[in-house]
Amino acid sequence: MKKILVLSGKGGTGKTTITSALITLLSIKAYADCDVDAPNLHLVCDDNHWEKKDTPFFGMPISQIDTARCTGCGRCLPVCRFDAIIKKGKYIFRRPICL
Repeated sequence: MKKILVLSGKGGTGKTTITSALITLLSIKAYADCDVDAPNLHLVCDDNHWEKKDTPFFGMPISQIDTARCTGCGRCLPVCRFDAIIKKGKYIFRRPICL
């Protein structure tokens, strides 16, 4: 099975149009619209003969600092790519930066 991913970081670039054209031209047997903001591929695809399956999205687990094991060494600071860890007596995550 071959997989195709149509991805872009900006809305309105034509991802849905390109994807629906590929589905039609390549006779794709299964597809998924994984857009968390506005999944709209169903608007342009003929879904009468497709089995629709919705699955809930739960996201990733929330990061935590194990305060019982934290020695306060600060090695976590350069590893956090979101700059979400600060020291207020102990190391904590700045919410909502890290959710």
